[in-house]
Amino acid sequence: MKKILLAILATLMLASSASASDAVLYRNGRTDYRIILSRDALPAELTAVRELATYLEKITGTAPLAYYDTDVAPGKREIIVGKTNREDSFPLDRSTLGEDGLMIKWKGSSVFITGPQTNYGRGTLYAAYEFLRLLGCEFYAKDTEVIPETKDLKVEKKDIVQVSPFEHRDIYWSCVFGEEISAKLRLNACLTTEKRNLRPEYGGMRTYTANKFVHTFDKIIPPSEYFESHPEYFSEINGERTCKHLYSQICMSNPDVLRLTVEKVKEWIREDPESRIISVSQNDSFVIESYCDCEKCHAINEEEGSPAGSLLRFTNAVADAIKDEFPDVAVDMLAYQYSTVPPKITVPRPNVVVRYCTGACYPHPIEECQVNAGPKSYIEKWNQICDRLYIWDYTTNFAQYLCPIANFGSLQPNLQFFRDHGVKGVFEQGMYQEGESGEFGDLRAYVLARLMWNPDENLESLVKGFLDAFYGNAAVYVGEFLDLLHKRVLESGVHFGPAFDCGDRLKNLFSPEDLEHLDGVWADAVASCEPGSKEQIHVLRSQICYRFYKQCCKVREFAGDSAKEDRALAADCHRLGVTRWNEGVNVPWIEAE
Repeated sequence: MKKILLAILATLMLASSASASDAVLYRNGRTDYRIILSRDALPAELTAVRELATYLEKITGTAPLAYYDTDVAPGKREIIVGKTNREDSFPLDRSTLGEDGLMIKWKGSSVFITGPQTNYGRGTLYAAYEFLRLLGCEFYAKDTEVIPETKDLKVEKKDIVQVSPFEHRDIYWSCVFGEEISAKLRLNACLTTEKRNLRPEYGGMRTYTANKFVHTFDKIIPPSEYFESHPEYFSEINGERTCKHLYSQICMSNPDVLRLTVEKVKEWIREDPESRIISVSQNDSFVIESYCDCEKCHAINEEEGSPAGSLLRFTNAVADAIKDEFPDVAVDMLAYQYSTVPPKITVPRPNVVVRYCTGACYPHPIEECQVNAGPKSYIEKWNQICDRLYIWDYTTNFAQYLCPIANFGSLQPNLQFFRDHGVKGVFEQGMYQEGESGEFGDLRAYVLARLMWNPDENLESLVKGFLDAFYGNAAVYVGEFLDLLHKRVLESGVHFGPAFDCGDRLKNLFSPEDLEHLDGVWADAVASCEPGSKEQIHVLRSQICYRFYKQCCKVREFAGDSAKEDRALAADCHRLGVTRWNEGVNVPWIEAE
C-alpha cells in the first residue's frame, strides 16, 4: 500500500509541476500519446513520423505507437502528422505556409504537426524537426546533434507558424551535403548529384533542369560543335570571333543562337520534367570583357547602359518561347562579372530569375561598408525591376580555403538586407569539394542555414550552441580565438572578399603578444578534450586555419626555415581529412619527418 501511495504522490507531483500550458508527453519513460498519420501520407510525412518516433525513443527510451487515422477513433493525446481525417472537426489553414512553411498547432492535449501538401510534404518534415527542437533536440552537423535524455518529458502547448522569406535556400559547403542534414537544416535546393540529391522522402528539392546549374552557354551552344562552321554564334571581341574557354560567351543578338537555345532548353526540360528552373547563364570567365561586342550587341548594350542589356533581352526571349509549354519553369540568368549592372530599359519577365553574385567585402555588412557600395546599389536596383531576385553569395576564401575568415559579423545583416530588398532565393557558396573544413565551415554552414530560415534569429545563441556541442570542453577556447580574430580584423580596417592572399592581406593582423596568447589558447583547447575524441578532432581541424595563418605570415614556428613545420601541417591536414588547399588545388601530400 505504501508503494502505491508513493507512486500516486509522484504522479501528482509531476502533473502539478507542469503548467496548464504544458503537455506531459512521457511520465517515467511511458507515454499514452500515439502518432497519427494518413494512409495517403506524402513521402516526407512518412519520414516525419519515423523521425519523431526515433528521436522520442532516443530521448525517453520508448517510441510511441503509430496508427493510420482510419484505424483508430480520435483520442485525447495524439501527435498528428501531416493531413489526416482529424481535420474534419478541426480544419487547419495552410494558405500562409507558402511552399514549405511549417505549422504546429494544439487542440487540447493533441498536437498537429504539418505543412503544405506540396513538395512531398517537406513542410511537415520541417515541422517535425521543429517539434523536436522544442523538446531540446538540435541538429548542428552531420556528426553532431544534441538529444536530451529524460524519462519525464513535457512541452509547452504553443502554436507555431514559420515561413522562410527565401523560397530557395542552398548552402554549397560540402559539410552539409547529404539529405538528412539538409532536411534538418531546412535546405531545399541543391544540385542534383548522387551526393547532394534530396529524395522525396526528405522533401525533394528545387532543382535546376538536367543538373545544369550555372555557366551553361557552352553546354547550349558547344564550341566544339558550332564554332568551325558558325563562328558568328560566339563572342566578337576586338573585331574577332572567339570561343576560347574562360574568355568568351555567345552572341546574344544572333537569331540562330536564340533558336538553338530554345530548342536545347525545351529538350532539357522534357528530359527532366520535375525541375522548375532552367539555367541560361553566361560562361565563367577570366576577363570581364568576354561578352559579345558585335555591332548589334554593342548597340543594345549602349542603349541599355550595361552589357546586361543584351543578356536580359536574350533571356526574356527564351522565357517567352517556353512559357506556354512549361508555365511552371523559370529561366535563370546570372548578374555576374560584366552583367551586374542592371539595364536601363528592359525588365525581367515574370518567369525569369536573376541571380546576382555579390562579391562583397567579407568583414563588413553590405549596408555599412563603402567597398560594398556597388553590390548594395545593384541589389537595390535589380529588386526594383525583378520579381524573382536570387543571390549568389560567397563565404570563403577561394584562393586559400584554410585562411581564417572573419565574416560572422556580416552574415546576419547581409541576409537581413537580402530579405528586406526582395530577394527570394539565396545560394551560399563555400568549400564545396571533397574533404573536411580546415577552417570553420561546419559552424558557418549551420549559422547560414538557420539564418536563411529566419534572418532574425539570435546569432550569439546560435554560435554558442554550436560551439558547445561541436567542441565540448574546448568551446570556450575556440570562441576566444574567433572573438579575437574578428576584433583584430575590425580594428585593422582591412577589407577582403572571395579571393585573397592571407600572408599579404592579414600579415600584421595579430601582434607577437596575440600570437603567444593564441598558441596557448589552442594548446588548452586541444588538451581540454579527451584524446582521440570527436571533439578533439574538431578542434584540431579548426586549428588548421590558425596554423595556416602563421605559415602564410611566416611567424612563430614558421619563421625562418619552416620546411619541417610546413610538412607537419600538410601531413596533419591529410590525417584530419582536410584535403583541399583552394578551389583548384589539393593539399600536397607530404609526410612529416
